[in-house]
This record gives sequence, structure tokens and C-alpha cells, in this order.
Amino acid sequence: MDSNRKLNLILKYIGNDRLTEINDFASEVSKRDFIEFSSLDEVKAFFIDYLAEFYNNNSRNDIDNIRAYTGIAFRRFNSVLRGIWDYDTNGVLTDEMKSEYLDYANKLSECIEKSTTLSSNIKTYRSVSLDSFKDYGISSLEELKSLENKYYYESGFTSTSLIRDKSFFNRELEYHEFCNIEIEYLIPEESNDGFPLINDDLSYSKIQSEYLINKSSLSKIIDVKISTDGKLAYMKVVLIPQKMWNITYNKNDSLDFSNTI
Repeated sequence: MDSNRKLNLILKYIGNDRLTEINDFASEVSKRDFIEFSSLDEVKAFFIDYLAEFYNNNSRNDIDNIRAYTGIAFRRFNSVLRGIWDYDTNGVLTDEMKSEYLDYANKLSECIEKSTTLSSNIKTYRSVSLDSFKDYGISSLEELKSLENKYYYESGFTSTSLIRDKSFFNRELEYHEFCNIEIEYLIPEESNDGFPLINDDLSYSKIQSEYLINKSSLSKIIDVKISTDGKLAYMKVVLIPQKMWNITYNKNDSLDFSNTI
């Protein structure tokens, strides 16, 4: 099932009355002040109490589950969650492997859900290519403007950078994916839908200070700008806390689209 169809099901599931409340919330959040980090020292200082509480409330196994995501298998976890498996990139997918990936994803999601809310509103950044929007009928950067004031649903986990210049914007990644779209996430202090992967205990990565957003995330796109040369796009979104819209939140069932593969 493609992302646009998933989103339509999600919005129908939310209902018009609740969606009006969420629209009002997103509008209010967009007017707030946000912390924007410029260094790893700033990031670590902000999250020092947050992480201290996390370590007190979670087992070594929980910590290892989080760190495992940052290894080489993250692409496979997300492919299963999104219901799209690239056999050329990921290899064979057996029923046993699929079950293991889903079990791991649920454990990681539960770890994130146990985290506390933020002490302030923060910004994070994600860099993607047009492929991230092909299910929405988008084939050019200019067409991204049509998504303003609409919603974006991600069934997988979302890796974002806490430091803007550490993201992969305007760079080419492996598999020749050119990240010409920057997504600025406005994450409200009410949210506990993400987790900072900012030390060796939590991440294998040495490249960027990561803020991992939980699977099944819903965001409202509030602004889209295209560069004057038409080669780059800048998108601003508000992350909607799951507890505001997902009635399965903190329950054993979930919004699962993995059965499409």
C-alpha cells in the first residue's frame, strides 16, 4: 500500500472533529519559539537530564535495542514497516526474517514511547530525495508546493539531525540518492515520539547527532519553498504527537502496513 493511501486511511480514522483540533494545534505550534542546536555540546547539555532519566528507567537490553537500529540493518527494518522490500538492495526476505524485523521494530518503538516529553520545543532536520514523495504523485520539486497545509505519514522510523549542517542536504548518498529536499521538523515539547542518539552507548554513527522519530509518525506540512534556481526545496513540518491522534498508542496493537509485502 502506498504512502498516500495509508495517509488517507489515517485521516479517515482520525475523523473530522479530531482533525480540526490537530490543525489548530499545528497552527499554534508553528508560532512558538524553538531551540536550534549549533553544536554537539549544546545538544548534550540539553539532553543531559533527559538521558539520565532514560538510563534510570531502562534496561541494558533496551539500550542495546536502540543502538542496534543505527547499524547496517536499519534499512531492512524500515522496508518491512513501509511494506516495500527492495530485493536488489536488501536481499531475500523470508517470513522468519520479516517476523524478526517486526518484533525488533516493536521493541524499539516501546523504548521510545517510554521516554519523557521534551523540556522545550526543538528543531531537527532531515534530507531526502523526491523518491520520498512519489506516492503522493510528486515528480518535481515545484510540485511539492501542492503539499502545503497537508499531512505526511511515515510508517517507518525517521532519522533526523539535531544539527542542521550535519544532515545530508544537497549531498549524494549511497545508491546515488541525491538529497535535494530539506525537511525542518518543528517538534513540540509535548512530544515523546523521538529519541536522541548522541553518544557511543546509543549509536554506532560518528557522522551526525541523530534524533530518531518513532515509527508511525504524522506531520503537517506548513511551508514549502523552492530555491531560485529550482534545484533545491525547503520544507517545514510540525510533528504531531502520537498521543493526540493514535488511539492505539501505548497499546499492543498498532497501525501496521507490513502485510503488504
